[in-house]
Amino acid sequence: MNLDNALKIEGWMNREELAWLADKAINSNYILEIGCYKGRSTRVLADNTDGIVHALDPWNGSYFSDDGSLNGIRTDVYDEFYHNLRDHIHNGKVVPIKKFSWQFETPNKFDFIFIDGDHRESYVRHDIRLAERIILPGGIISGHDYNQAGWPSVKRVVDDVYNGKASITETIWWWRANES
Repeated sequence: MNLDNALKIEGWMNREELAWLADKAINSNYILEIGCYKGRSTRVLADNTDGIVHALDPWNGSYFSDDGSLNGIRTDVYDEFYHNLRDHIHNGKVVPIKKFSWQFETPNKFDFIFIDGDHRESYVRHDIRLAERIILPGGIISGHDYNQAGWPSVKRVVDDVYNGKASITETIWWWRANES
């Protein structure tokens, strides 16, 4: 399990959360990450899979808090993302997709989807529904910031969609798609 490169990149995921992602990436071939920021979580996914990571993020625009107020997070950080992942981008292991999740269409199916995009209620709900349409049977849908004080919508939506049955590790929630 390789966490070292990811830990050098600015971001909000701690060592235990990165280790959880690395563990899931080891057994995944088609990964979608919604919300990548500077690439801390993207890096740990790419460093620990033999597959491909599709990194979906608009890398622009304003970022808002649950209450609608402007959040101070700077989102125009694609150059930093590229710098942090350039080796994997060049060898095709990471495929950056500069779009909002609501603009994303794909014929592909994924065996692991990690959601850490816009944390407002309607966006979290949209991202989960998108993930449910494109996850392979038996695949894992997961996300960050569950039960974080600053992002109450994440917990509220996850609990609603999965009827309180999502598994929780640190601030990561996850659910395994039906095998059918």
